Amino acid sequence: MVTVPDGVIGSPGHAEEEVFRRLAALDVSGARARMHALLSETLATTPQPGEAACLLFDLLSHLQRQISEYRGAAPVGTGARLGTVRLLNAARTEAELVSVFWSVWEKETAFLDSDAHAGHPAVAQVRSFIEANFQRKIALAEIAKAVGISRNYLSHI
Repeated sequence: MVTVPDGVIGSPGHAEEEVFRRLAALDVSGARARMHALLSETLATTPQPGEAACLLFDLLSHLQRQISEYRGAAPVGTGARLGTVRLLNAARTEAELVSVFWSVWEKETAFLDSDAHAGHPAVAQVRSFIEANFQRKIALAEIAKAVGISRNYLSHI
């Protein structure tokens, strides 16, 4: 969970939770819209660029951890995190800071974009199965069996 000092953002933790809940549900556009609002609020209430850069790094670190967990990959290493810190610290204006933030965001979330997996033949079958059965509780194993792939593989496409 991203920790933000009281008074910096109106409802500490709530906005961040919403962003990362949406990402966990693969609602990348919804998460981006919510992050846009959070970013605007953060910058409006944080007059010092260095403080804003720290808060934005905290958000990006949380994003990178969540993406790593989703991929089943090792967490982002110190070198990559230091690169992000340097990019944010090099920003001299709020516009540059925002640009750096969104470039890192886009790079990290590109993997989650539903279009990235749309080319897999099982995705269309999964969507059809869910649309036909959404009124009842459906297990991941049931969906995997219906489309002829393993449950583990289905969770990665």
